[in-house]
Amino acid sequence: EASKNQEETWQKLLREKEEASKAKDMLLAERTNQVVELRARTEAVVANRYIVETTVTLNERASGRAMGSYQKGCEQFINEHLLQDVKGRAQLSSDAKEIYQKLSEKAGERIDERSVCNELDDVYHELSKDIHYPAWMQMDALRGIYAGSAGGPLGLVLGIWAAKAQKLGYINYPVIVVLSRNIKVKIENGEIMDQDP
Repeated sequence: EASKNQEETWQKLLREKEEASKAKDMLLAERTNQVVELRARTEAVVANRYIVETTVTLNERASGRAMGSYQKGCEQFINEHLLQDVKGRAQLSSDAKEIYQKLSEKAGERIDERSVCNELDDVYHELSKDIHYPAWMQMDALRGIYAGSAGGPLGLVLGIWAAKAQKLGYINYPVIVVLSRNIKVKIENGEIMDQDP
């Protein structure tokens, strides 16, 4: 009987610890969101990694999973919200495909959907390429929160990611996405629109 009581106490303490950890992660994500939003009021903030990591953290918590690595969290988010398996091939989910088509239209060029799916599979690794102040930000960027890439499918991938994260309520601020040839679009509340003048 004593060992059963100890086990119940131990399980209760573990649950309380996990709940405290979840609450801490959520509070940290909320505070970090506030800091990024405040910075973006006065300067251009490159937020590729930040958008992905914040989304992953909040998605893991919303799903009731303990936060593991960001790489694993990316895979979870992608598989749950952005890709679907069709006859053994990864394709964009219907929502992600709609966002992809709108972004492609705004960019004035079509990057093959297969390339976008491949880039999604490798998105966390790709974030390491333009970390601090990428070349595409050297063009007198207006203040705001930016994500994207000057070429290839990464800009589309981050646009799809940001729009879906906004629709899920994981990020609550507008994002200016840089697509191929430095074309910029604004994503707000999951909707694609022209960048403010």
